Amino acid sequence: MDFNTDSICKGESIQQIPTEVLKKTGIYFGDAHFKKDCMAVISENIKKIDGECICRIPFCTTLEAEAFGSNVKLDKYNNQLLLNNFKYSTVEDLSNLHNFDFNRGRMREILDCISILSKRGNIVALNVEGPFTVLTMLIDSLTVFRNLIKQNDIIHNALLIIQNNIREYIIRAIEKGARIISYSDPSSDINIIGPATYRKLAGKITYDLIRSIEGYIDDCIVHICARTSLPFEKMKFCRSTTIAVGNNISYGEAICELLDNKDIKFLGHKCMNNTHKILKNSTVWKLDLI
Repeated sequence: MDFNTDSICKGESIQQIPTEVLKKTGIYFGDAHFKKDCMAVISENIKKIDGECICRIPFCTTLEAEAFGSNVKLDKYNNQLLLNNFKYSTVEDLSNLHNFDFNRGRMREILDCISILSKRGNIVALNVEGPFTVLTMLIDSLTVFRNLIKQNDIIHNALLIIQNNIREYIIRAIEKGARIISYSDPSSDINIIGPATYRKLAGKITYDLIRSIEGYIDDCIVHICARTSLPFEKMKFCRSTTIAVGNNISYGEAICELLDNKDIKFLGHKCMNNTHKILKNSTVWKLDLI
């Protein structure tokens, strides 16, 4: 596999709630992020406007970091939810990481929203940030990169805590009715942390996480972002094969078409931001863990 990552994925962008959807529904954009019923209505309307077959939540990349205690703020000019500041300032502070509380806050609202959307007959995709990316939303990435060798044990332990909580989050989401897990870990960029660190740390953490949820995936698919899946295969954590799908269908339609295929659990090497686009060559990439 020798794809140019940048030609497939331009990098993860914060999903902005279209102003037209807020006007049409009369929902305040803050409620769209924090209240399950409003979130469900917004997700269904975005799906309709985009001509998609998939309802996606959440509408930001901050949920996991917020669940670990980071503060978020509403950006009313762009209908977005952003991190206000880092939770931790030193690597030593990472020893204070706590587990997610799934029974309160936005985490509970997200999980309940999945159930609402699923019961309405929607195919729900949950956007999930990987451990390394969550870590760099809790503490400045420069602090992490500068201490990867000197304080590797603390960083590795923090990543394991994050990994375990994300695992539980994904399992609960599947139990609530999510059928697609859209997984990305863009901060574990092999060009920044280097092949050795990727193989021993970031890649291994993702591999163990994905392997640990494999048994819970029955009529679901985990889609791994190309920016994550391509180096993942390059470092021999997985292998890919092409799968033929219907002609003249979008990438999202292809994913939905494959949901009941028990032989396919992981897809990758493409971008979930392009699910509305018609597939070239009518193929997708199946991934198998090694």
